[in-house]
Amino acid sequence: MAFILVIADDLTGAAELGGVALRYNLTAEVVHDLSEKLYTDVCILNTNTRSLKEDQVLSHLHNLFQAIEINNFTFIYLKFDSALRGHIYQEVTFYQQLFGVNRLIFCPANPVFGRIIDKGMYWVNDKLIHQTAFAHDPEFPIHTSTVLDLLDAASNWQLLSVDDELEKEGVYVAEVKRQKDVQRLASRSADARLAAGGAAFFNELLAQRFPLGLNEQHDSVERVQEPVLFICGSTHENSRQWINQVPSQYVLSWDGVDPNIVYDLATVLNTYGKAVFALHTQVQAEAAVVREKMAEIVAVVQSRQIIKELCIEGGATAYEVLKKLGITGFTPVSELDQGVIRAKVRDGELYLTLKPGSYTWRRDLFKFDTHLNQ
Repeated sequence: MAFILVIADDLTGAAELGGVALRYNLTAEVVHDLSEKLYTDVCILNTNTRSLKEDQVLSHLHNLFQAIEINNFTFIYLKFDSALRGHIYQEVTFYQQLFGVNRLIFCPANPVFGRIIDKGMYWVNDKLIHQTAFAHDPEFPIHTSTVLDLLDAASNWQLLSVDDELEKEGVYVAEVKRQKDVQRLASRSADARLAAGGAAFFNELLAQRFPLGLNEQHDSVERVQEPVLFICGSTHENSRQWINQVPSQYVLSWDGVDPNIVYDLATVLNTYGKAVFALHTQVQAEAAVVREKMAEIVAVVQSRQIIKELCIEGGATAYEVLKKLGITGFTPVSELDQGVIRAKVRDGELYLTLKPGSYTWRRDLFKFDTHLNQ
């Protein structure tokens, strides 16, 4: 029976924490509900709430957790976006009531990626977050860098310096500027049964519990098998930059309507063994509609030929693809880079590599032949 429960609000975040668990030689399984017992060290539940409308979140969570055995888990971690997108205040309030916790530390920042909180302001690589690509997020555009305003938090939420005392009940949003700050915060939280934040905080909390288990070697991708289909569902500038660097013969930028996209993807896969399925920059449809259409296309391609690897960026896109393919869970098997996780699908031979859209692919992860004829 799993003794650590992670609750993530999107699929790539769930996979990312599966990769963190692997660093400590822990087994993990990512699932979409808690209807069956798991015999891994870490159970990671993807609620997919970040892709829901605000008025859908609470009813969805009530349905997910109506039969949960809370006492089965010795530690519960709430994984949210390090850039504070999603319905965080609403969900944290729900979980506090569900688990009976009145005081909670929330540490979303990730200094390794240049994401820090200083004097109540959120910074990304020395820029205020509302001045970065996150300002153009299609579902959660960020227009302020004031953390408590970003969270739309109530008065019982307050900022916390790593040396501050927790004097009363409420939610404490940690101000961290360096990785050492995250480590110090985790050392203070080692006995907490419930904590919340991003991948960096989870990593340091595991380090407190499993100090001899760290294994941070990122695996190569020599085992990746072709045909491999890349699905780029993110509009973040890091995703666009990567697509622009891939030789054009591999890339199919869909305009949202072209009915030949299935044939074209199959042709590129058969010819080169790799294909990149991306959205044209001018597509204007609602994000949820686009994700569903992309997932339907992937399902049709998969039904017509064998795809051995799916590489997907963007948690909501990944969730829709897996739903269309009937995939109910997967097991993380290797961490290719921070936040880039390779996993094996349940009851099948298909492998997945998942990452958040705002993260970057390491340049040497996947090789594209630049000398092929157009």
